[in-house]
Amino acid sequence: FRTSPIGHKKPTPLEEADTVLNLFDTTLFEMVPSVYRRFDNWVLGENAGCVSPVCPPFFRPGSWIGSDRDGNPNVTALVSRQVAEKYRVHVLQALARATKEVSRGLTLDGISTPASPALVNLWAQQVEMSQALTSRAIDKAGSELHRAAMRVISGRLSATIERNADLMYQNAEEFIADLRVIQDSLAQAGAFRIAYGPVQKLIWQAQTFGFHLVEMEFRQHSLVHKRALADLEAHPSTAEKPAKLGAMTQEVLDTFRSIGSIQKKNGINAARRYIISFTQSAQDVENVYKLARLAFANEEDVPVLDVIPLFEQIEDLENAVATLDQVIQLPEVQARLAQTDRKLEVMLGYSDSSKDEGPTTATLVLHKTQAALAEWAEKNSIDLILMHGRGGAVGRGGGPANRAVLSQPKGSVNGRFKLTEQGEVIFARYGDPTLARRHVESVAGATLLQMAPSIEQKNTQTDVKFASLASELDKASKQRFLELIHSDGFAEW
Repeated sequence: FRTSPIGHKKPTPLEEADTVLNLFDTTLFEMVPSVYRRFDNWVLGENAGCVSPVCPPFFRPGSWIGSDRDGNPNVTALVSRQVAEKYRVHVLQALARATKEVSRGLTLDGISTPASPALVNLWAQQVEMSQALTSRAIDKAGSELHRAAMRVISGRLSATIERNADLMYQNAEEFIADLRVIQDSLAQAGAFRIAYGPVQKLIWQAQTFGFHLVEMEFRQHSLVHKRALADLEAHPSTAEKPAKLGAMTQEVLDTFRSIGSIQKKNGINAARRYIISFTQSAQDVENVYKLARLAFANEEDVPVLDVIPLFEQIEDLENAVATLDQVIQLPEVQARLAQTDRKLEVMLGYSDSSKDEGPTTATLVLHKTQAALAEWAEKNSIDLILMHGRGGAVGRGGGPANRAVLSQPKGSVNGRFKLTEQGEVIFARYGDPTLARRHVESVAGATLLQMAPSIEQKNTQTDVKFASLASELDKASKQRFLELIHSDGFAEW
């Protein structure tokens, strides 16, 4: 309480990224597998930790730090690459430390715990790959092959940090595959508690954080894309005479090149989402795909993109279904739907909609929009994921997250709930491991409960019961809000 609520200077994007790394170290890396373990304990009872787990790695952390450039000139293509590299190195260091720690507990001799044929084969591959790594591992582990193989895996993670082409893992899936070999070997030898205890914890951590730590989500205003395309059309480029483009246009193109670079280094999931602020039409979505293609000379270099429309203003929210009808007709969107089992992500803005006509009207419009989108998704066989752009304050959609989940309209959650955790609530919810675990469990539990027939029926009945009252509140609050913001002396925004 003695700390000033206002810093002496504004943090840079790289300094903001350090706060993510701090939360990862103090909370997330250990908290996430503990949530999965508690889920297993509830479902499996006494068998938890002795049999194959039932809890999937459902927690997916994302970040706008270093990638949200809407109105922030400090976030450049270079900054995005630097932040992505920070994330990559940090998570690999954490996984390498955790892997070495697990190896210390694998003091299982070859007589009591014989290696499986698959583990023997893995070891042979490791020997062929690096005599130096395997020799050091044997020096420490002796005949304990599970331990030796795990130490080599830890060494390969260190090589991945340094991008040693001969030893590095190409992706997290390769790393997890090696862990599975050790886990299966332990289980076959009867060492179930080790296989489904510390080794499973490490697998959960790798599945959740990958080699990228968080999924960077890029965001830019739709108007910036329109201006960039107009600039490109006004200044056509040729091999002999490159176009003289404006600084913003060049930055937009460089952003897509950075996304491509990050995907090649850290994996597609590290940077595949691109959010369009103030989406008003399908053309806004198409513009992003056009710019992505124009940023590269070769089609095969264009990164994989999931372009996410962000509906923020009241009018745009009310027109969301009509807009999405056109969005899913775009060839690029149809291709992604086919590749992702028809998954489509849409973001809803809470803050800007509140600025339009007040928080009460915005809340009611958002609720109606979600219900309409859920019905639209079912009609079009779309696996819809709604992202809720909620802030901490009530005026920005803030409030108890679990109650917010439980109150969602029928069909709008379907086992997934994605929301933004913004500056003012991040530390409150994730600064302490116990509170962080409680928060994640609360939201995850509400996400499961929301699909229960009793909850869906209750929400539907509540909508009908209070429809008239909601309409009256909407009309009265909108009138008072507009009177307020248009009154003499009220600051313009």
